[in-house]
Amino acid sequence: MKLLKTLTLLVVIAIVAANHDQKVEIEQLTAPVEHGEGPFWYDKEQALYWVDISLKDVWRLHPESGNITKCHIDEGEVTVIIPLEEDNTFAVGVGSDLKLLKWDGRNGSEITLSQIVSFGPLPEGGRLNDGKVDSKGRLWIGTIGPEVNDEVELERADLYQVGCNGGSIEATVHVSNVSVSNGIAWSADGAIMYYVDSPTKKIDAFDFEAESGTISNRRTVFDMVPYNISGVPDGMTIDADDNLWIALYGGEGVMVVQPHLERLIKVHTISGAPRVTSVAWGGPNLDILYITTSSRGGGPGGQVYKMTNTGARGNPANIFVMPKCNKE
Repeated sequence: MKLLKTLTLLVVIAIVAANHDQKVEIEQLTAPVEHGEGPFWYDKEQALYWVDISLKDVWRLHPESGNITKCHIDEGEVTVIIPLEEDNTFAVGVGSDLKLLKWDGRNGSEITLSQIVSFGPLPEGGRLNDGKVDSKGRLWIGTIGPEVNDEVELERADLYQVGCNGGSIEATVHVSNVSVSNGIAWSADGAIMYYVDSPTKKIDAFDFEAESGTISNRRTVFDMVPYNISGVPDGMTIDADDNLWIALYGGEGVMVVQPHLERLIKVHTISGAPRVTSVAWGGPNLDILYITTSSRGGGPGGQVYKMTNTGARGNPANIFVMPKCNKE
């Protein structure tokens, strides 16, 4: 029986390795920005949205037409953008607030912003960071502690879920003493939530209960340190085979991990982009990996890339459902 299990594991590894040994192609799509982050493929529009945190811009790329547009938000650093069902309507992280953005995707068009919920007061210099939506439309979004010269004060951030408390929308802490809350992804069956707190250089997992939106049983499923991988884990997505694709900030690459085997599959190098920030599956068949990068602090980077011919594909990203809170 032990031999059979070993042979089965070797076959699985061989199949996965074969799928990822294809000659991937990586292509630059955009000019540099300062701190590109938060890519979201909006399947309904067949368009990619992302943000420039430092310059407070929201960007949109429509690959079929080649059109690239942006809008500017004056109120604070823009950290994440996620659509709602209503056309031209998005949830955006702005400083320490989650706001509702109305934008038709055109250059120079008028935008409107309204408040959804505040996460403040955060530690001075802290802000919202990465966020993802679960299968029930709930937004999970984390913060980052105060930064000085690209160094973050540790354990001064949290991971929140946006929901109802009585008759009002509220952000509730689900994981505390975080340093840089980053990538979030769910397994295909929805039973596991994967999570990145960047300075730990680890990928953690929680048991996830979709109906109640609760997490439990935190454990580490991958540790970068034994593999001597450069950089720290940043944004993250998952493919249809439940492999994690993780941006390496300071590592000039994207690593692919089998979390259920706690195994590294491959690190794809993104030449000329040492600060890779996040990844998202997109395209008509969800088999294009879009990659955001940063040039913050000087040096190369800041472009959006696409990676094709990976042998993998993703699933449609969930959109945010505004909580309907019953007022007594």
